[in-house]
Amino acid sequence: MINKLLLVSLMFLSVSAPGFASKGIYTPQLGSVERKQIINILKADFKVELKKPVRIRVTAFKIQHDWSFVRGVILDKSGGPMDYKGTPYQGAVEAGMFDDWFCSLLHKEKGKWRIVTHAIGATDMPYLDWADIHNAPGGIFK
Repeated sequence: MINKLLLVSLMFLSVSAPGFASKGIYTPQLGSVERKQIINILKADFKVELKKPVRIRVTAFKIQHDWSFVRGVILDKSGGPMDYKGTPYQGAVEAGMFDDWFCSLLHKEKGKWRIVTHAIGATDMPYLDWADIHNAPGGIFK
């Protein structure tokens, strides 16, 4: 009887353990205040860096604790493909060393989100070591 109980308990733990690892990771709902705050911070930062208004199409968005990871594509103000002429990325685009995407890591401090780091047009996956470098939760990058 004890062996059966032990076996059932172990089976339950092995099935439910993956759920514990992802606990607390979520994607903010479309239209939510939190999502709008983060997107607006990214758009403002990209506008300054690219010297033109932007829109963002999100392809991945995760939050855990006070950390957020966002991946997507930067669009022009009308929602079309971004023209990187006149931006710091023009040379990379012309050289074929630019992939049309961005990734950003944000951290909430004193109730406000701020960008910790980001990459635009990377041809690799620059975020692979961000969890270690910035002491962020690794689950948001998956």
